[in-house]
Amino acid sequence: MSKSRQLLLDGLAEQALHCSETQIDLLMQFHDLLLKWGQVYNLTAILESEKIISLHVLDSLSILPYLKGPRILDVGSGAGLPGLPLSILAPELNFSLLDSNAKKTRFIRQAVLQLSLSSVQVIQVRVEDFLPDLAFDTIMMRAFAPLPVLLDRCLHLLKPGKQLLVMKGQFPDEEIEQLAGIDYTVIPLSVPGVCVKRHLLCISSA
Repeated sequence: MSKSRQLLLDGLAEQALHCSETQIDLLMQFHDLLLKWGQVYNLTAILESEKIISLHVLDSLSILPYLKGPRILDVGSGAGLPGLPLSILAPELNFSLLDSNAKKTRFIRQAVLQLSLSSVQVIQVRVEDFLPDLAFDTIMMRAFAPLPVLLDRCLHLLKPGKQLLVMKGQFPDEEIEQLAGIDYTVIPLSVPGVCVKRHLLCISSA
């Protein structure tokens, strides 16, 4: 067994995530695709095998308990993160992965095809120009802009009473001060193999 696969198995156990062998194989295939195409497509600065497991795969899966479906939108998905790992473990949900970068959406489409992820839709558009037929139950992202900008661009895509999940590093004190009148919760995240602090900001739509 490779060191990276063992790291994945140990991390899943630590996160109390129960996976089939097929799902574990798919997560490792995604890891392999990131290793193969990461530099060619400029997908991520992280190209070491074990760091891909901890900083990308396990980090993405840390928010699985907080997803509410059935319609999930991953904004600024980039290399398919966190959407692709989550779609492997939650195939009953419908995932839309959105990014404006053609090279990155090309990679995501290839990964979806190779991994046979039938519940994933890939969308190449800027989020402010995205006009879906139906709103979403959960919008998630690894923060790519200041919170006021994120709210302005994304909240209209949520169903009433549903949630925006923003993955952050340090506790976002300064940005939270700008959320007057917004219903939110900050949840500390524990990611196996990641020493730096991680937080999940959950914002509810009106």
